[in-house]
Amino acid sequence: MCLFVWVASDAEIAPMRRAERTEPDPVSGYGEVIPVAAEANVRARFELPNVVAFGSHEGCGCGFNSDDYTFAGFETTDEVLPLVPALGDDERTELLAEQGSRDRLRDAVARARSQGRVAVYACWAGDEALEPLETVEVSASHFAEKLTPLGERVLYRVRE
Repeated sequence: MCLFVWVASDAEIAPMRRAERTEPDPVSGYGEVIPVAAEANVRARFELPNVVAFGSHEGCGCGFNSDDYTFAGFETTDEVLPLVPALGDDERTELLAEQGSRDRLRDAVARARSQGRVAVYACWAGDEALEPLETVEVSASHFAEKLTPLGERVLYRVRE
């Protein structure tokens, strides 16, 4: 099962479809941004007109969180990124891909926030109709500073 991430905003967020390919794009990985249909259950989580599904380098929302590092006691990217040279090749590649996804999410949220209100919601596939467990106010930088910036069924309202 996958975590899904939706970004809602006053401003439009440009769609980005991933091409069918076997290797990730060096910039966006397998990430994509897909407009959400007007009748989709997840739209009930938002008061904002534009809603997109926002995928990480893995295509879903799972790749925004670096759970291995949070399980080891780390919370922020500032704590872990200095360790990159000491990581094995696979660990380094995965951490940098996760960070790239977080940076892309932060940048999209910041651009949209500069034009109006923004909210982000994350939940497991199939839980879109369930009410959020909590609502949290964050800055756009939250999505790139935290190793696990997205909690299950949490609605993030993005402040300036």
